[in-house]
Amino acid sequence: MDPRDQSPRARRPVAPGVEPYVSRGGYLLVFLVGGILGHLTHAAVVGGDVPIVGMSGAIMAIAGAHVVLDPGRKIAMTLYPGELPAVLVIPLFAMLSALLAVLYYPGAAWAAHLGGFVAGAALGAALKLTGHARPARVAVTLD
Repeated sequence: MDPRDQSPRARRPVAPGVEPYVSRGGYLLVFLVGGILGHLTHAAVVGGDVPIVGMSGAIMAIAGAHVVLDPGRKIAMTLYPGELPAVLVIPLFAMLSALLAVLYYPGAAWAAHLGGFVAGAALGAALKLTGHARPARVAVTLD
């Protein structure tokens, strides 16, 4: 697999749960602001001496917004033979990714994952409460 394909593939299961609700501009807002807040969380929790490069906070922000905007969307899991609602799968994924990063990848920005997730959930809730999130009007399929 080409390493440049990893980020789009990582966001592929959760992007359809966000963009139809908030438009491209809202999606970009969640992605950028969530990524920045994820990085700031990492700097606050782990320390800001070592710069980090990556999109993990931004991708997890989209995942957090997905939990708020489309909690009932069914997502298939490798470890479970069926599909489960996003509200169960995505938070579990966020916690497991942070735990595995702490245990096996000491240089990984685990706090950026969690900070981005929380920021995305908060941004998704804010968009929903202010009326900037609307019911999806398009059918979304994963190819």
